Amino acid sequence: MPIADPSFAIANMCKGDEIVTPAQLKIRFSHPLENPVIVRFAGGPYTRNQLAKLICDQYAKIYAEENEKSAVKTNVLCPQLVNVFECDGPYKIWGYDLRYLMLFSITIQSICELHVRTE
Repeated sequence: MPIADPSFAIANMCKGDEIVTPAQLKIRFSHPLENPVIVRFAGGPYTRNQLAKLICDQYAKIYAEENEKSAVKTNVLCPQLVNVFECDGPYKIWGYDLRYLMLFSITIQSICELHVRTE
């Protein structure tokens, strides 16, 4: 699912209305962040659709904060190389603009901690 614009994928997700999280959870955002961050959410429980939107929205916030605080911007494309950069903001995002980040899977590590796999 494309993180920058997940609306089509969310609208067509299998079992999108199924509740998949407890009321409170922590999500670890680590790729492509050199400095991973764990964000706590207390508005659940969340359905698959809501969880996917929550993750995509949080990635957008992370990228916006990085762009605000970094001298190197995440939305600069290199003509010869596919989007290679390293930011110097709080997360030290490297390599991928948000437009190229895809959500592939979510793994439950404990009852309230999720790990997101992106590429």
